[in-house]
Amino acid sequence: MNLQSKIYKYDLIIDDVSCEKCVNRINSLLTKMFNILDIAVNLQHESKKAHYTILSKKSKINIGKLNQVMVNASNGTPHNYRIINFKESEL
Repeated sequence: MNLQSKIYKYDLIIDDVSCEKCVNRINSLLTKMFNILDIAVNLQHESKKAHYTILSKKSKINIGKLNQVMVNASNGTPHNYRIINFKESEL
């Protein structure tokens, strides 16, 4: 299989995500930073956590870059988004 045709799945749990505006802010930055094919989000309002499933053509998305995206998304808000779970798999 050629590297260009591989698709990777990333499962993330992000803390301190409380509303759709938070989700949209994070989605926008993730889409700008990474070669995203699809994003699915399950927002858990009570616990302020969001489970993200991301499909990408980019392998080995750097956790450091993801953490920086969370810092950038938090800027100017009362939130402190942070990744509390990260899992990568190849489809």
